[in-house]
Amino acid sequence: MKAFLFGAIDYLAKEEWRTSIVLSAISVESGLADLYEECHREPAPDKPLGDLFYLVKSRIKFPSDVEKAIELANQSRIAAVHRSRLPVSQKEAISALFGAINFTRWHVFEFS
Repeated sequence: MKAFLFGAIDYLAKEEWRTSIVLSAISVESGLADLYEECHREPAPDKPLGDLFYLVKSRIKFPSDVEKAIELANQSRIAAVHRSRLPVSQKEAISALFGAINFTRWHVFEFS
């Protein structure tokens, strides 16, 4: 997760919004995959962030702020990957990174 977060920060500094968003989302997906594998004792399925979150959420009670952080990263990912009519901007890149960092903080320091 850490390498993806650092990559997201680097691309944010280079004003590469879309790449920064995708790396933030991959960071969250990586953490969710770890949680899935811990709960299910099998490899995580190859699913997008939103679907993986739904699967993990069925076994783990996330605090509401962590749920919002994951959803924020996922919303930004959807905007970046599906190329809506409005281009992504620094705002979406920062939102994705904020969500990824908050999820990672919880995953590393508070989840037990």
